[in-house]
Amino acid sequence: MKTSTLITLVATQLAALGVSLFAAPPQFNSGSNGSLGALVVTNDTTLDMPPDGIFHYTTITVAHRATLRFNKNPLNTPVYLLATGDVAISGGIDVSAGNASGGNGGLGGPGGFDGGQGAYQGHPDGDGQGPGGGKNGFGGGFGYGNSQLSPLIGGSGGSASGTGGGGGGGAILIASNTKVSLFGDGGSGGTVTALGGSGHQSPPYSGGGSGGAIRIVAPVVEGSGALDVKTAGYPRGGGTGRTRMDATDRFKYRDITMTGTFSRGSQMFVFPLNQLRLDIVEAAGTTIPVGTNAPVVVSLLPGSSTNQVIKVQATNFTNDVPITVSIVPENGASSQFNGLITLNSGSPSVGTVNVVIPVDTICHVNVWTR
Repeated sequence: MKTSTLITLVATQLAALGVSLFAAPPQFNSGSNGSLGALVVTNDTTLDMPPDGIFHYTTITVAHRATLRFNKNPLNTPVYLLATGDVAISGGIDVSAGNASGGNGGLGGPGGFDGGQGAYQGHPDGDGQGPGGGKNGFGGGFGYGNSQLSPLIGGSGGSASGTGGGGGGGAILIASNTKVSLFGDGGSGGTVTALGGSGHQSPPYSGGGSGGAIRIVAPVVEGSGALDVKTAGYPRGGGTGRTRMDATDRFKYRDITMTGTFSRGSQMFVFPLNQLRLDIVEAAGTTIPVGTNAPVVVSLLPGSSTNQVIKVQATNFTNDVPITVSIVPENGASSQFNGLITLNSGSPSVGTVNVVIPVDTICHVNVWTR
């Protein structure tokens, strides 16, 4: 049984006061330390992601007709491309998901979730992975997250229907201390894509994965390129993903095309201070240290009870936290179990959720706020 943890937050907005106040913004810092130097991509290139998903560059250049892609890390984190100087994209950056192949579900893009596995040898179809995973043998995955894309969450996988479901699009954040340019030229180039993968395109149809998430943060974001988080699913496509642009210049980004649910603003941060987080700290009696940087596998012995306990730790929350623990078997229907983490006088706090683990299949365990 694999475990993974994901946090979903609900963004709040201040009420409008009917006045406009302007002040010189502080200089934005993407958080890059520049240790990787300049990235120049002139041909199709695939980079191995670091364990935390964070790339520290000085400048980033992706030439026309070149595409930059990424190999997922063991924790399947989103991609964070950070630069101290300019980011210039004349080609493409792609964190799209994989399509289903026969009974195999498509792989999610980096930070996205896999499609469900098709039925085989008496084992039933699997639901899509992720908080919006497709269900019931035919559903496409749905996008999930919040308008600020903080935290950054990829797309969910589509469900299987005899054949595998499509994977969910990945998640990427691109940030520069100075400027991000998307140099489109009439529909070609200057693109960042996080497409959902397609399910099986002929009977028996399966669900496509949802589009992923793209966020760009820089004082200036300019150009006529595109951010694309559509689903590639057909004929049972998943939902579209989310895109967001944050910049202090409120005009130069207006020619950039944004698909899916999109938002624009001036939230000039990459990682918020005192970031809220949930961690699974115990699963079926196995303790999981916070900060574990590799997937965790818990094996239940034959004859073990299907009734098990998941313990979840909440950090930096200021109120009680209602949570949902999701159990998604590779073959079989997913289940959700609700719980509540009650904050005590100290932080962090731990809550307990009773769950039921299906037998004879690998199960993925996730936790979300609700």
